[in-house]
Amino acid sequence: MRPGDVVQSYRMGMPETTGILRTRTVRPGNVLPIRFIPTGTVIHCVALSPTGKALLVRSAGSFAQVVHHDESGRYSHVRLQSGEIRQVLQDCCATIGRVSNLNWKGRKIGKAGRNRWLGWRPRVRGVAMNAKDHPHGGGRGKSKSNKHPVSVWGWATKGKRTRKPGPKGPKNSNKMVIRERPRGKEKRAGGS
Repeated sequence: MRPGDVVQSYRMGMPETTGILRTRTVRPGNVLPIRFIPTGTVIHCVALSPTGKALLVRSAGSFAQVVHHDESGRYSHVRLQSGEIRQVLQDCCATIGRVSNLNWKGRKIGKAGRNRWLGWRPRVRGVAMNAKDHPHGGGRGKSKSNKHPVSVWGWATKGKRTRKPGPKGPKNSNKMVIRERPRGKEKRAGGS
């Protein structure tokens, strides 16, 4: 029996072949609909619509985990690396395993020239500029005079939220989120 025959028999209503299908197809690198991926499996490149491209969990070394399949057969719960648990349609595809190149963030650039090869231009600090060029600029000596960190245009940065988090976001934008990622005290309690 070929794997294609197993998928065909599953579609015809023979659920006992699901175990055979999973053992033959749940291997790192295979792309499957989430309904065929057993709970606890590590996945990446998760799509949010059945015909769409992968949008979640694509960066180097990242992974997600299938937590639960609903009895209704419509949604599955996926835990992202941030700790957020969200619903994903069971017909959406995901790739088995985790993304490679785990130590990408630990690489050594070595010199400023290599950053230039990568397309990164030098960045000048706001406090080193003149007052007319940046809100932090001007003054005598090194000081931004107790101003909140802002961008060149005066927009608040470093900690300013850009949208409401969670299911109560703008126009219910995050209604598929079951549990938000831990923040504040909740995050600190889990880490120590």
